[in-house]
Amino acid sequence: MPAPILRILFCLLAFSPLLFSAEVIIIPQEREASYEPWQRASKSGALELVLKEYLATTKDNDASKKAFTNLYQQLIDQTKNNWSINWTQLANDARDLLKQGVTDPLANSELGQILMQVLKTNNGDGTLIENAYGLATNSLILSEYSHHSIMRISYAKAKLLRYKNTKNSQVEIEYFTDDVLHWLCETTFKKDQLRYAYEKFDSINDFDHLQDKKSIKVLKRHLETVKQYKGQIDPWLYHMLKGKLLSTIGWRTRGSGYANTVKDKDFKEFHRHLKLAAKEFTQAYTINPDFPESALEMATISGASRTDLSIEEWVNRVLESEWDNHRIYSIYFHFLLPRWGGSHREILRIGALTAQSQRYDTGLPMAYFKAVRFVINDTTDYKSLLSEQVMSQLRDILSGYEAYNKKQKKPNRYLQDLAAARLYSLYLFMEDYSAAYKLFLEYGERLNQEESFKQFRNTMTMERSVQKCFVLGSGQAS
Repeated sequence: MPAPILRILFCLLAFSPLLFSAEVIIIPQEREASYEPWQRASKSGALELVLKEYLATTKDNDASKKAFTNLYQQLIDQTKNNWSINWTQLANDARDLLKQGVTDPLANSELGQILMQVLKTNNGDGTLIENAYGLATNSLILSEYSHHSIMRISYAKAKLLRYKNTKNSQVEIEYFTDDVLHWLCETTFKKDQLRYAYEKFDSINDFDHLQDKKSIKVLKRHLETVKQYKGQIDPWLYHMLKGKLLSTIGWRTRGSGYANTVKDKDFKEFHRHLKLAAKEFTQAYTINPDFPESALEMATISGASRTDLSIEEWVNRVLESEWDNHRIYSIYFHFLLPRWGGSHREILRIGALTAQSQRYDTGLPMAYFKAVRFVINDTTDYKSLLSEQVMSQLRDILSGYEAYNKKQKKPNRYLQDLAAARLYSLYLFMEDYSAAYKLFLEYGERLNQEESFKQFRNTMTMERSVQKCFVLGSGQAS
């Protein structure tokens, strides 16, 4: 039988759990929010560690020390407070401190990371940040810091060089992954810190430069490093690290092309590595079923290769451990695309279920916007799928966040503004310039244009749409 036909039959068998599987569980509305409170606590906790280390090691003068401490404490407090982070103000203060010549390397790195949140290519911030990271990553200075701070400095510089796409990007990103592994393998974590630790390791996938076959040698080297620490690091973390490295090697071997472009030997290696990774993630799930990360990883593997449980069953396990973890929907929506045997209407149906939860104390309803984006990016026939009913449900999400915040002493402006940005970008995409213009008038500077830009595959399309919004939308609104 010809190889292409064998491959088609294999794919049908591999994805049969998706075609014949159970329904995803109903969202349990009575349970308290857990995903975002955990994220806020873990991230603010990490920031507090940085500030504590800065105060213990800095040689800055009293004025610089006070200025940085005040700025960084604002970041910590705002992170704790429902992500209501005023990045513009923090970036302005960070820019002023960097221009004043703050000398502490750790402070330089953290100020650079704050400035990266609002980085523009035309105002000199890139040079300012690069100088800050150059000071922070001096090899003689780094030895003074903890593995955690070194990892943060390394990540920050790698992210900047990825943005700039310089010749040194690949080298710096490999340094970052080395530094992350040293931190993970040589630190004793409490149970409530393990998820943050794995999340940082998972961030290696932020870097496109590691997403090619040249990186496989580096990833295999990291895998051998992790194996050397068996019995020395937490068993859940050990299996998660091994599983992630094995699955990443598998995906890099396969490549990102469609199945008919993948060589047979690469397909075999892909599935072999996924099978090995599945064994590690399953062991991790057995150790800590309350942590959703292992089930999240298994959902991806079960969508791409044959496993004992279907993708729906792994999605359910994620939701059972952390019902408001909306990351799982990006994975699930991907494998519900028609190319995997699903449908656009099913993606929208599941997205609508998340909105119907009406849990505006969480980001769960925002998963509906993710569903819409998956559909838009996968078909040119999206306008027929995005009916008035769908658009009305999406408008209701923003209205829901607005109504919820009016009742709160400490409103969660972040999610409300995020919903407004997503709806604004959708109006532009659907060429409803009047609705876009009215939303812009209502939200003004709070309407995050950068977030809206992310929703579009082509930034120039977005820029032209914004121009039409003001020219046509203002006329229609009047």
